[in-house]
Order: sequence, then C-alpha cells, then structure tokens
Amino acid sequence: VQRHGVRQLDAGRSFARDDLLVMGEVLRGKGETMATRRLRAILSLFVDSGVRRSEVEMLTFGQAVPVRDESNALTNFQQVEVLGKGNKLRQVPIKD
Repeated sequence: VQRHGVRQLDAGRSFARDDLLVMGEVLRGKGETMATRRLRAILSLFVDSGVRRSEVEMLTFGQAVPVRDESNALTNFQQVEVLGKGNKLRQVPIKD
C-alpha cells in the first residue's frame, strides 16, 4: 500500500510475498531467542501453510498435534485446527 509516497505494510488481511521475504531476512539477522523462534514459526505458518493472519492470531503452540502415517509412525508434520472463513474448521498440516 502506498501512502504519501511511502510503501506501508498492509497487514489487515494477509501479507504480500515481498513483505514475507523482508520479514524472513530481518529474522535471519536476529539472535536465537524465544521471541525470534516464535516469530519464525508464525512466519513459516504464513509461507508454508496458507493460514490466514486472523487464523494465526488464535493459535498457540499447544494446539499442534503430531501427524501419523498409514503405519501409525510419526511424520515430520504436526497439525493444527483453525476456524476459518464461514466459521468452518479445517485441519492444517505444519512442518516441525
């Protein structure tokens, strides 16, 4: 979004790909703290899962549950349940 000749981040609905790339670059330059780990996890949700901003706002780390394959072995994924558009629940796989 351009306002007064300055590009501003429009976080009202979703993030543009360029915005996500800039956020990733900034986080890579930060130290390894709980805060940066949390922000990287949130950014990964946006990039890798397609979860909406409003859906991410409602998530906690404790909501992620392990995903098992056909043989009941644990996979590299976890899953969260989000309440999306139209008050519909959906399962979203996320990377460890």
